[in-house]
Amino acid sequence: MATNLNIREDYSGTATESVDLDYQTGFFPLTDLGRDVIIRRVNLDYQASTAVSIKLYANGDSSTLKATLSYPANNVSKTYNLSLKPNVRATSLSVRVMATGVTSQTESVVINKIEVETDG
Repeated sequence: MATNLNIREDYSGTATESVDLDYQTGFFPLTDLGRDVIIRRVNLDYQASTAVSIKLYANGDSSTLKATLSYPANNVSKTYNLSLKPNVRATSLSVRVMATGVTSQTESVVINKIEVETDG
């Protein structure tokens, strides 16, 4: 059975618009016991030509920001793993990842893995 496939180019070499990344997870439990734990580290395995921000929201409240972590731009030909310490206490967590200003085909943001380390 043949499938009709249409390919469209989303990038034009003369365009000057930028693309922003904004992704937020739902709330997920940090322990199966429903108790508060301390978030010790947020590890990000990434390649980015622009800075990446991670915002943390806790306990089902997406209107109150608990912490903002800023990961710097790096060499996009190499993967970096950087750990930052938010020291937030929570029973559940939502993670929002943001990057702004990707303006050409040579610029990119690749996030391979996000790890959340807790004390419990």
